[in-house]
Amino acid sequence: MSGANFGCEAGWFLTEEGERSRIGHLFWVIDPGALAGDDAYLSRVEALIEMMLMDDDVRLPGYRREQLAQAAYEEGVEIPDALIAQLEGRA
Repeated sequence: MSGANFGCEAGWFLTEEGERSRIGHLFWVIDPGALAGDDAYLSRVEALIEMMLMDDDVRLPGYRREQLAQAAYEEGVEIPDALIAQLEGRA
């Protein structure tokens, strides 16, 4: 749409040899709330995420960190005695 090369047509980016890459970008910004409504959009995104997480190979940014933080909050965090002594200035 921008007239630029597709990725497979682009030249090499890390060297000056060969043809210029002639890459380009096109951004479409759509307000999903204006189309389906915020509630419908958020509901569908949640359903999509739930389906994605059924696959063990799918990773969502921040998801594992959130699970670990929740587990630490609920179960506590084990701190070695030597570290506690160091933090208390006894080491």
